Amino acid sequence: MTVPRSYASILIVEDEVIVAIDIAQTLEGFGYRVKGTFPSGEEALEFLKKTRVDIVLMDIHLRGMLDGIETASEIMRTYRIPVIYLTTYSDTETIDRAKLTEPYGYITKSFDHHDLHTTIEMALYRNKMENRLRENESLLSTTLRSINDAVITTDSVGSIRYINQAAEKLLGISYAEIEGKRLDSFQIMAFSNEKKQIVIPFYEEQPVPNNGEYQDRFIIINARKREIPIECRISPLIGDNGAINGYVFVFNDISELLDGEEISSRL
Repeated sequence: MTVPRSYASILIVEDEVIVAIDIAQTLEGFGYRVKGTFPSGEEALEFLKKTRVDIVLMDIHLRGMLDGIETASEIMRTYRIPVIYLTTYSDTETIDRAKLTEPYGYITKSFDHHDLHTTIEMALYRNKMENRLRENESLLSTTLRSINDAVITTDSVGSIRYINQAAEKLLGISYAEIEGKRLDSFQIMAFSNEKKQIVIPFYEEQPVPNNGEYQDRFIIINARKREIPIECRISPLIGDNGAINGYVFVFNDISELLDGEEISSRL
């Protein structure tokens, strides 16, 4: 079977020279670019300070002070480069230690060349998807931080999972102080002279009508005991199975809007 050529760059960290050469030749036959082979973790880390690679094949038993697991941990923490363990060690204790570094694969040295190629390709694909997800999360986080609307997300029972900076300002509290608390721990009152705590139509008892968006005006008393008139929009977060996994709240301070409406009414 003809294997499609790949041009991903790979670093091999293996203390047995003959094994390292054999692996390098195999990988080059698949079309990978082997950027270097090193017998110790210290040498590999020094190399990565100057040269970027797409993936690292890591033996657990290495020369030097660092073993492969310690080296892999540093590589993942500093460079976010996926690591595949390639070793003769398959005992439970070693595997449990290796799991803590969240490797992208684990192959014994009695591997089949096809298995090696498959494991590398799967690791590269997983890393690509994770990088894309991190980029999307970073973009979304940056966008939410920059907008003026107060955005709050909760789980299906109203426990707060995220608030942006505008929401921190509106609620008068930091995310670290409020994370995990229920949104209805704040006094949210009907938009009338009668001041009482109400439950915004959401949660399991009063779900958003037809699983759609809900919008209304309320008065919220924030953590600093300040009463703020708000316009609230609620949208459910619906999972693939159709169940509601949480809610997104968008609060707008409408103090200035109400002042304008009052002036218009007088005129």
